[in-house]
Amino acid sequence: MVAVIEIAPHTFYCKGNFLKSKQSDFQFDVTLCLQGGGSACAWQAGALIPFIQNPHLKINAITGTSGGALNGALLKHVFARHGQGEAGKQRAMDRLKDAWLNHIAISDLTSNMVAIHKMMNPIGHEMMMLANRGLFTQRLEKTLETLLHNDSALRSKEGPELFVQTVDEMTGQGRLWTNGEMSRKLVLGSAALPGSFHSVDGQIDGACLGGANPPTPPSKFLNKNTLVLYFMTSAEPDFIVPKKQSELNADDLGEDNLILKQAYGEIALLRQQGYNVHVIAPSDSFSKAEKGQTGHSVIQRRINDGQAIGEDRHKDLVTSITTPKLVA
Repeated sequence: MVAVIEIAPHTFYCKGNFLKSKQSDFQFDVTLCLQGGGSACAWQAGALIPFIQNPHLKINAITGTSGGALNGALLKHVFARHGQGEAGKQRAMDRLKDAWLNHIAISDLTSNMVAIHKMMNPIGHEMMMLANRGLFTQRLEKTLETLLHNDSALRSKEGPELFVQTVDEMTGQGRLWTNGEMSRKLVLGSAALPGSFHSVDGQIDGACLGGANPPTPPSKFLNKNTLVLYFMTSAEPDFIVPKKQSELNADDLGEDNLILKQAYGEIALLRQQGYNVHVIAPSDSFSKAEKGQTGHSVIQRRINDGQAIGEDRHKDLVTSITTPKLVA
């Protein structure tokens, strides 16, 4: 006997007698795809919380770019060490909040002073950003060392597999790094936005042309019986031409020169192919200026706003699951 679980328009076949099993024993396989977007990824961290909390969702793989790679690395680090039981999930939720509020956020006073300087002297501000790339890179590197401790958990076979996107600075070719290759330096490189950070071992932000933001899951984690959840920091457009991110060119990109809404073209392709893709995204895209805001109050508000949207989207997903029917 198998249980048939319908999540329109898809059907899942689950081994065992679901009706006689404990409700807590039943799990859906989940792949997370986490888009980058600077401090907008604090919103993403909040949106992830209701899905992490659900005991029926088991995360088997995570793909991420830039700030999304950071969130993915935090989850991998916790789940590899503590599992995805109730205690492990609580640790993961706490770690996401702690990372953004206590390690990435800066004081509101400092944030306001930076905003004023940028408004009054935009050219001087850009020059300051370029001159301080080394300091910004070192600060983020130390933050990752504090949060992730070492590379062993990131490379562990325990917990979900982690895939991180970077772009080679010299060739402009994207590279998707696999679980066994993972390191804090690769996560740092994935977030190394040119103009704000130095490249890391020749790797720059995976959202640059040639990369993917976020990357499509490897085929092993992309099948019709897997829930593929895209946590985006750019709003879903009303219309997009289905297109692989690897086929994008410079003319396809917006004023940020990063892969943002264009990633929805790949999502459209996956939907056309019948994969069970769900998007969790803000109603409005974050502006370039908003992505650079890291004041404590802003980060707290983003986490709260993301969690509220996440709860709504999680409720939509849960209510779409019908009563299981047993078939021979």
